[in-house]
Amino acid sequence: MKRTRPTSKDTGITPRKRAKQGNVTHAAMRGRLAVVDEASLLADLRSLIQAARQRVATVANATQTMLYWRVGRRLLKENLQDARAAYGKQILATVSRELRAEFGDGFTLRSLYRSIQFFEVFPDEAIVSTLSTQLSWSHFIELLPLKNPLATRVDEHLKKLRAIC
Repeated sequence: MKRTRPTSKDTGITPRKRAKQGNVTHAAMRGRLAVVDEASLLADLRSLIQAARQRVATVANATQTMLYWRVGRRLLKENLQDARAAYGKQILATVSRELRAEFGDGFTLRSLYRSIQFFEVFPDEAIVSTLSTQLSWSHFIELLPLKNPLATRVDEHLKKLRAIC
């Protein structure tokens, strides 16, 4: 059998009687409940919303960066460069045209070449995954022209890029 708590009906004590027992009137209790620090409440809610939006932006950016890395890996895996360069250019142009028609301007021919370059410069998925939570795709684009990221002090460049953000 379930145990239930006694209600005010069961005990015969109304909120007004309960308030009087504590030497507080029912009206005073209602007044206390009605006092809300609206400025503090709004500040807290704004903070929650901004933090959630920042987390969403970080996850969206990391996901987009990993997408471009995977696109570059997949395109390079198809040997669309080197010995099959002419054929690869034709295929990339077709792929770009199809992807742009379906998904928008994020898949221009230039963007596909950038994705391939991104994979070549940063072949380790674990490193890209970690960095993508700290850096945006725009940051990676700035790093791509560097001939050897490790030899040219990537750490200094990363600090400069972080300071810009």
